Amino acid sequence: MPPKSSATAIPVRGRSHKSQLTSVPACQRTVKKAIVERLLEKLPVTSLPETGPPAAVEVALQTTRELT
Repeated sequence: MPPKSSATAIPVRGRSHKSQLTSVPACQRTVKKAIVERLLEKLPVTSLPETGPPAAVEVALQTTRELT
């Protein structure tokens, strides 16, 4: 069921523990941008004003490991 309003604030909290990605603010921006871009693709709107109730997101960056 789609939200009644697309005017939702999207605060992104972040933290990092033993990760090579140490710039938490940069990761927060990247996550928020990805969320907004996806919502704009899926919802019949052209903008997402952040005037409504928050939909909080938390990003946790943990130990970096190589993918093989």
